Amino acid sequence: MAKQFKAKSINVDSFKQLQASLGAFRHLMNKCVALEDYQTIINRRTISEFELNALAKSYSAKPQVPETSLEFLVAYDMLLRSQLSDPEKWGLLPTIDSINFTASATKSEVAAITQFFEHGEFSDYNLVAVKDLGNHNQFLEEKKIRNYYRNTYRIRLLEPDATKSEALYFSFGTWKRKGKKQKALRFSFNPARFSNEQIQDIFRALEQTGIFKNLLKTLTAATVTRIDLALDFVGIPAAMIPLATSNVQRYNAVPKEPEDGLGQTFYVGSKSKSRTVIYNKIAKQLGKRQHHVVTLSGPDLNPFELVRLEVVSIPQGNNGKKIKLPELETLSSMFRAKAVYSPLLYLEYPQLTEHFLELGAIKTLRNYSKDLDSNSIEFKPNLRKGFSANNKAMRKKQLKFMFKMIEKYKMHINLTWFNAKQKDAIKKLIFNITAFSRG
Repeated sequence: MAKQFKAKSINVDSFKQLQASLGAFRHLMNKCVALEDYQTIINRRTISEFELNALAKSYSAKPQVPETSLEFLVAYDMLLRSQLSDPEKWGLLPTIDSINFTASATKSEVAAITQFFEHGEFSDYNLVAVKDLGNHNQFLEEKKIRNYYRNTYRIRLLEPDATKSEALYFSFGTWKRKGKKQKALRFSFNPARFSNEQIQDIFRALEQTGIFKNLLKTLTAATVTRIDLALDFVGIPAAMIPLATSNVQRYNAVPKEPEDGLGQTFYVGSKSKSRTVIYNKIAKQLGKRQHHVVTLSGPDLNPFELVRLEVVSIPQGNNGKKIKLPELETLSSMFRAKAVYSPLLYLEYPQLTEHFLELGAIKTLRNYSKDLDSNSIEFKPNLRKGFSANNKAMRKKQLKFMFKMIEKYKMHINLTWFNAKQKDAIKKLIFNITAFSRG
């Protein structure tokens, strides 16, 4: 019989106690920031009674089912507007949810690494290493990448109390691939699941094993192949965060269940490239039995809506060059060329509500903008006379009209805050990875 999954939760007895509990919740979702540091940031400003009332209204809806009546849309609008423009009091710091980087190694170095992982005594370095068998059906993209390497190990830090840390995945030795050269080493882990000290201790232990000729040099030359930056919004359903990105043509949505028609995951951009994903974090937690995810529950013990906005960056750097690990601070802002619109957009087009909930507001409006003629200021069906669907100039005008019509719903994003905190998080991560070099 399968063991029952029990989701972790921080419980809030009343809405007025929410702010006092946010630090603990944020810390458990991002252990790189200490609980006291989170709470200090949060306590600098006060969540107003109006915002708490909006949260209470949002909480009164059926879990994971967005409401579209006026009073709920106003509540969602207030919560989203507050968290984007005044993120400090919500503890809304960018979280590094994943980082992958690859590095070169000589044949002799790979041979030494292979020998150690097959026969070495990891406990001498307070490490536990288990070979990963690649059974990652829920993460097919990651499984495909790991197949490029001969070996992948899950490395965990062995704590003094005999507990183990989360896993860092280390791959080494590549299979020959026709026409493509793969770097011999790959590191992959989720920094948010580790404390700063744990990240430092794992890389310090890897240095102490002596299997690298010069680990600092290896890391300094490593190329970042992916980094995920995330924000977790409280009290807002996924379909209530309409997001658009300049020059991105592809929008996709995944329903919670095929038959219910409710989108719970929205993709902006191609899955094979840098993209933005907005998804219901609680649905993913329950569906994939994610023990590391923590919910924030209200007075009725039901979880508040928790939605993640995640920027998946596959950096190429400036002038087409890939970004080295020490240069990661130059990564573009997670909100660069992005616009977030108010949920009140639903009121403008009530006839499109079902499509908004299923496909997302921006994708729906893009589809319906095909029915705009060159002089339209509103949607008018059956006005496609005189131009081809392949007329790129006309299509460009239609999209321009569409975004002009919803411009009044564009929300203010506190870019100064998010840009600075993104740089702080990346700078701290680089420091943690290379701290062993400073003695």
